[in-house]
Amino acid sequence: MLKRRVLLLGAPSLLAEGVERLLRQLEDVEVIGPWDLNAQRLPRLSEVTPDIIVVAEESAEVADTGSLTSQVLEQHPDLTIVRIGMQQNTIRLYTSRALPARTTELVDLIRSLPLQHLEETEPKV
Repeated sequence: MLKRRVLLLGAPSLLAEGVERLLRQLEDVEVIGPWDLNAQRLPRLSEVTPDIIVVAEESAEVADTGSLTSQVLEQHPDLTIVRIGMQQNTIRLYTSRALPARTTELVDLIRSLPLQHLEETEPKV
């Protein structure tokens, strides 16, 4: 059975401990960590080769986690990052994709993304 290698990041907390316990019960998951939220560990990502990074964040860590997420995606664009936050009771998924740099791909991409507002975009006469 192939196992997904999941790197767990997060300060010691009930959330991080609960996520670690959950992941370790799964037969098809190999847990790496937990590691604390420290950008100095980023060079080790190439050594441990995770398939996914799961970040269990507390409200005080959100700014640090955003910066760390950006750094990881910049250095390892093929990794998927899942951020779990207790403050908003949410799961956020971060990925990076490289697309051909052609005008038609840009236009198609813009048109394929969901609208973030419900207002009319056409001017009223």
